[in-house]
Amino acid sequence: MAHAAIDGQDRLPAGTLLVTEAEAAKRLSISPRKLWELRNRGEIPHLRVGRAVRYDPKDLLAWIDSCKCGQIRQVGATTAVANTYRRSRR
Repeated sequence: MAHAAIDGQDRLPAGTLLVTEAEAAKRLSISPRKLWELRNRGEIPHLRVGRAVRYDPKDLLAWIDSCKCGQIRQVGATTAVANTYRRSRR
């Protein structure tokens, strides 16, 4: 069974199902401290193997998708992202 990797590779190296905190932070382009904060607030899926914390790359992709704002819409021959929030007028 092939697993998609966040970095765009078609497959993960054989035997790699979970990634470490450092690898997950790097793949998400955030600091390890920010990843720690997200984990402690229960905002990002993770699992513990003994004392070690690991992340499933598929869960990281799903988390990224859940954090996206805006929607993609077709505009003629180009694609644009429409913002889904409105600014309040003062």
